[in-house]
Amino acid sequence: MKNVLRALLLVPLLFACLAVGAPADSLPVSVADAWIQVARRDGPYAPNAYVTLTNGGDATAVLVRVDTAAAKSVALQMAVATDGGTTVRGVPTIAVAPHTTLPMSAETYFFTLAGLQRDLVEGETVPATLRFADGSGLAVLFQVHAPTADPGQ
Repeated sequence: MKNVLRALLLVPLLFACLAVGAPADSLPVSVADAWIQVARRDGPYAPNAYVTLTNGGDATAVLVRVDTAAAKSVALQMAVATDGGTTVRGVPTIAVAPHTTLPMSAETYFFTLAGLQRDLVEGETVPATLRFADGSGLAVLFQVHAPTADPGQ
């Protein structure tokens, strides 16, 4: 009986520990138009993923990583215009200023999935979590489209 009482007393502590991380809705960021390129697990290229982030809050939202079981790793990327065209650079974070919208594209920011765990097939979805510097996470379902498809249509 003593052990049961101890266990019951520990339940609120367990829930308090779980609540220490910032909840997903603590950051007023919303997502639209999340999509990723069709790709084969053993294909010749790593697929890119795109999303539109809107920050409705008064503080800058800083994206620090993307987690998904579909790939071994996800790199945050930035396209930089050069005299000879465009260069892609990995970046440690992507900042979304307060009250702004950041539409990601091949000419701005995007994510690259490396080490695919499976084929990404047209029409399916890929779940991921966007992780922010404040500790919050935002669940996203990326729609899989052919690289030349316009997901807005």
